[in-house]
Amino acid sequence: MKIEVKKLTAESKSDFYKVNCESNGLGWCNCVAWWCKTWDEFKDRTEAQNRKQREDLFASGEFDGYVLYADGVAAGWSQVGARDRLAKLCSQYNLKPLPDTYAISCFSIAPAHRGKALSHVFIKEILQDLKSKGIRHVQGFPKRKTDDPWTGPESVFVKAGFKLEKDAPNLPIYGISMEKMMKIELKKLDYIMVMVENMNRSIEFYRDVLGLPLKFSSDSWTEFNAGTTTLALHGGGKRQPQSATSEPHRDMAGTASIGFNVDDVQATYEFFESKGVKFTLTPTSRQNEGIILAVAVDPDGLDISFAQQVRKT
Repeated sequence: MKIEVKKLTAESKSDFYKVNCESNGLGWCNCVAWWCKTWDEFKDRTEAQNRKQREDLFASGEFDGYVLYADGVAAGWSQVGARDRLAKLCSQYNLKPLPDTYAISCFSIAPAHRGKALSHVFIKEILQDLKSKGIRHVQGFPKRKTDDPWTGPESVFVKAGFKLEKDAPNLPIYGISMEKMMKIELKKLDYIMVMVENMNRSIEFYRDVLGLPLKFSSDSWTEFNAGTTTLALHGGGKRQPQSATSEPHRDMAGTASIGFNVDDVQATYEFFESKGVKFTLTPTSRQNEGIILAVAVDPDGLDISFAQQVRKT
């Protein structure tokens, strides 16, 4: 799946309506909730009135957000801009003026595209774009105890690095310093992603043959528990062309392999070979590295190594 995040423009405003439509349960609002003066006024309005206000915003040059695209299809919308322009937001949260602060004030993924971890990619790309524009502080306003988290799920903000700035039972405020984002120290590898050609075939291999615990699966994204990290499978991959003189995944920049430590590499080799796993390297002593190594391949030809630690001689 190809994921893109683009700033809304006059040329792409039709994509705004493709996300904010009745079939997605977002048609009535037209993302003008924060532009209305009061909630009492907003709840009595018609869809046509909200649509008119949205068109007026576009006419005034207010293209206030980003569109998420999945394989070229508009799949998500987020309202983003200078926080203090939204008087109702500032009033509801009793906010003091901060002219340089931006707000993520609406955040939605179309129902057909939910459950694919797109929210995390979406917010990450938004933050990267804001950082490139010199924005130093961004706030989010997730709602608790609601069946309609239209301002964005709290978990998405937390995973993106937002910190709780003001707690409240239902209306917490989260914020992130973009300057701190630039100084983040990477401490733990969160996941390894493998592009696969056939998701069901790869699930059967990693779950049923290798025995990795399955966390969840879908046609486009699957995750396995791999100890201290997550092995993720991304659907839609294309098999690399092979020639008679070269092997895939070797000596090619941008490729990778997966490695596991095992107690007994010979027993591991015999066990998986009996299950039909293809090995490109049988257990081989690497004395200068202090390991015995065996290398197998997954259904798409990705190298998977099994290493047993031994004393160097």
